[in-house]
Parts: sequence; C-alpha cells; structure tokens
Amino acid sequence: MFKNNGLKVLACLLVLLLGIIASVFEKAGSAQDKEVVMTLRDYLVSSFLAELPEINKNLPSKIDENTTLLSIGYSNGIVISRYELNGFVGDPHSIKNFGDRLGPVLKKQTCLDELKSKLLQVDVEFLGKYQDSKGSVLFEISVKNSDCLSLVL
Repeated sequence: MFKNNGLKVLACLLVLLLGIIASVFEKAGSAQDKEVVMTLRDYLVSSFLAELPEINKNLPSKIDENTTLLSIGYSNGIVISRYELNGFVGDPHSIKNFGDRLGPVLKKQTCLDELKSKLLQVDVEFLGKYQDSKGSVLFEISVKNSDCLSLVL
C-alpha cells in the first residue's frame, strides 16, 4: 500500500513539475514571439530621422554660387529644407516669377531622387523655403507624390 501512495505522490509531483516547466516556457516563448508592427512609412521616416542630425551637422552647405542649404527638419509628415539665396535682389513680382519658373525644375529633381521618391510614395511631403540673407522667406516650393505622378519624367 505504501508503494501505491508513494507512486501517487510521485506522479502528482511530476505532473506539478511539468505544469510549472510548461508555464515558464510558455511565458518565455510569448515574450520572444511578440512582433513589432511597423509600416513602411514609419520605417522610412524613422530611418530618415536617424540620419538627420548627421546631415545637419554638415550644414550650411553651398549648393551653387547663389544658394546655400541652411537646415533640414521634419514635422508632421513634411521634410522642411531652408535655403538662403545669396545676392538675390528683386521686387516681389520678379521673386514670385523666379519661384514659379524654378518650381517645376526642383519638383522634377525631387521626384527623381531615389530617397526622396521613396518618402514621397509613402505620403511624406517636401517643402523648400527660400529666404534672403535676413531670413525673410522669398518663396516656397512644395513637392508631394501627386506632383511626381503628373510630371513628365
């Protein structure tokens, strides 16, 4: 009779031990199996934002003899680049005309840029703010994915 009781106790202990082990493995497995869901947009934006401090560290940077890139930022789905136009003099009408002529060229450049194109495809907008040496904005050029679709590339 002692053997039967001893086997019963041993069997109960074994079942209890297996239950504890299974519980530990289940908790460990579920912690490891958790997936992080990230959209392509989130991934591209977070990658861009990770590079942004390094990009800005190298600014200002002269683009051409009349244009200097001052800074690049990101806010609410918009990449904002600030440029200074050096030696640009004109009345408001000629400045607007210059911006209107420059717009299509800059939009095409943005659409053809590989990184910018990927961001545009996930609905990130690019906004170029062109200012004079005193910091007054002369004109702005906005580029959205729909601009690229309507351009003849």
